[in-house]
Amino acid sequence: MQIAGPGLIIIVLISIAVVAIITIIGVYLSRIVVVPPSEFHVVVSKDQRRVYDGKGRYFYFRTFNRRIIIPKRVLDIEVSQIRLHDKHNLPFQLEISCKIQVKDPTKAAESLGAVDEAHLKRITEDTVMSASRSICMQMEILRIMREREEVENAIYKLIVDSMMKLGLEPVIFDIKNISDTKGSTVIQDFERVKSAELRKDARIAESLHLSEAEIMESERHKLSQVKREGDQMEEEQAKVQREM
Repeated sequence: MQIAGPGLIIIVLISIAVVAIITIIGVYLSRIVVVPPSEFHVVVSKDQRRVYDGKGRYFYFRTFNRRIIIPKRVLDIEVSQIRLHDKHNLPFQLEISCKIQVKDPTKAAESLGAVDEAHLKRITEDTVMSASRSICMQMEILRIMREREEVENAIYKLIVDSMMKLGLEPVIFDIKNISDTKGSTVIQDFERVKSAELRKDARIAESLHLSEAEIMESERHKLSQVKREGDQMEEEQAKVQREM
């Protein structure tokens, strides 16, 4: 009994140590985070900030770390019915498609805090609206309609400058439609005038074409008449020579 007592204590201590080690290992294993390929994880501790992408894994303890999960994939954001005015205060609206992605996850985490898809959509909508107003209020609506690519490039440049400061990058930007606002017929009126001008130009072109055709037909008729008269004169000369 005297020998069994110390031996039992040792066995108990060993068991406790084993359980403690298993528990510690289990806790550490449960804290391992494998980053999906479609995400960035920005992990912030007291002394450092680290970014993990789809190729990395890390230990995460909520007590000691703060984590920001950022989508890596390209987000397709539709910004419809942006109500605008041109330089003469004529109303119209734009429908815009914009694809964005996170370019600098560290900067995005610092600038935005929460970087989920809903937050990125709001940021993109606000940025696109602001840039569109800044550009379109300096231009006439007819120029905006005629030079859509130039307008796209000008708005896109402003969006890039703004978003890069937030760690974001617009990948594709496209003006899908320019239309009247509710109750306005500005664009419809311009299109009606344009259609009338096109029809007028078509009638003028058709008239010119007919005139050219008539002139060509008259020239062909004259040439044919000259040829017939020449042939007739040759026949008469030949007849006179035969009679002589």
